[in-house]
Amino acid sequence: MEAFKIIMTLLVSALIGYFTNFIAVKMLFRPRTEKHIFGRRLPFTPGVIPKNKPRLAKALGNAVGRQLLTGDDLKNALSSDKVVGAAADKITDSVFSDKPFGDIAETLTGSGEAVKAAVSEKLTAVITEKIKRADISGIIVREGVAAVKQKVSGSMLAMFVTDDMISSFAAPLALKIDAYLD
Repeated sequence: MEAFKIIMTLLVSALIGYFTNFIAVKMLFRPRTEKHIFGRRLPFTPGVIPKNKPRLAKALGNAVGRQLLTGDDLKNALSSDKVVGAAADKITDSVFSDKPFGDIAETLTGSGEAVKAAVSEKLTAVITEKIKRADISGIIVREGVAAVKQKVSGSMLAMFVTDDMISSFAAPLALKIDAYLD
């Protein structure tokens, strides 16, 4: 009889604990929008997390910016031998792939300083155009995203820092890099 009381107490306590936790989690995340009855807002709508989403996002962003991915981390990732080597290889391949120097020699006439200036101008235009086509911003963004994923993996922030969140930061970064290169 004593064992039955102990087992029943444990079962009832477990059942109560399960349902209270279930209700608490539901109240944190649901409903996602305010609910109204007769023009009055129901209490506890929206849930705690949706209601404070902007504040939580700002706090999470600050935590990531200050502790997870510092300026030094990003600087080290982007100036690593791997990134610099990949960018240099891409630029070298794209600059020398189409053999533009024969075209330059055909279009130039004259001698001395005029030829130097014309060659310099034409080479600058060709190299600038090739660098734009080399997708340097793509290389930098890919390596930066990989560095962020590596830094986040295995930590508790991995639950919050998703691929969508990282790509939302990467797209504007790529545009800024392209603008800088222009």
